[in-house]
Amino acid sequence: MNTNKEEFAERLKKLHVESPSVKKTWVIFDSMRAHQKIGDKKRYPRHLFLIGHSGIGKSHLINKYMDANSGYTQTYEDGTEVDIKPVIVMELPNPFTVMEFYQSMVRALGAPTLMGKKTIGDVKRQAFTLIEQQKVEMIILDEMNYIVKGRSMRGDEAMEHIKHVANSAHVSLVCVGTPVIDSLRTSDFQYLRRYPVMRLDRYKECDETFIEFMKEIESNLQPPEPIGLGEPDSYLPQLFHNWSKGVIGLVVQILIEAYRLAGLFDLTVKQCPVLKIEDLEAAKNNIYGDLIEDELETLLVEKAASSK
Repeated sequence: MNTNKEEFAERLKKLHVESPSVKKTWVIFDSMRAHQKIGDKKRYPRHLFLIGHSGIGKSHLINKYMDANSGYTQTYEDGTEVDIKPVIVMELPNPFTVMEFYQSMVRALGAPTLMGKKTIGDVKRQAFTLIEQQKVEMIILDEMNYIVKGRSMRGDEAMEHIKHVANSAHVSLVCVGTPVIDSLRTSDFQYLRRYPVMRLDRYKECDETFIEFMKEIESNLQPPEPIGLGEPDSYLPQLFHNWSKGVIGLVVQILIEAYRLAGLFDLTVKQCPVLKIEDLEAAKNNIYGDLIEDELETLLVEKAASSK
């Protein structure tokens, strides 16, 4: 690969667009963390449920936020070094158990889990000690669906363990998942009061907001040759919306697959390929398989209706 081709390939693989919903979510995250520094931290941590269908970009959003707030290494007078982590993202264990919950938290904090025979209390103390030492302000719990769909523990029991973390560690919690997790939030008034909700949705229409999003994609990609992703006259915004139904993850998948087919990641191709409509059409077919566009629309509508 030549340098320009390599750089473009890297930009494509790491593609991230700060859509209005992403920016709004990050502002709320910042507000939650700032709120802890006002008054008594032990009394006022705020929490949130972040809900959206698969492919909306939830996991990408929260990991980007963690990367943007990655912290630093603090060195004390005795030479001890501690990694300060204001924000951590952890995926809930599947199946959800209390022991695995705290072990996953320890791993997310970058520490090895305790060896040998240990109790839940041992691992919990390790997790809370690390949270205090590393000055954690926010823990983002991804894949809350595992609680709803699992059979190892009732949802209300799992929520009590999550509440215990908030109360004992005095951190803000963000619970992330698809619309099925709303049942956890609404199962008890105390959860409803503690956990306001933010919902991320697809671009339902090929309107100005979607076209602006496509423009941002091309701006971030900086392709060697203009693509016209955000130009209505190119008909690409309309085509991508028709294929993806406004689901961000599908837009990105189609783009990456189209460039793969065009030879971007082929070491024998020296120049950066120009994207053709045939590449996009083939990429869409590879991504969808036998799923036709009308079926995708039906699935999205049914999921939206079932989550209400």
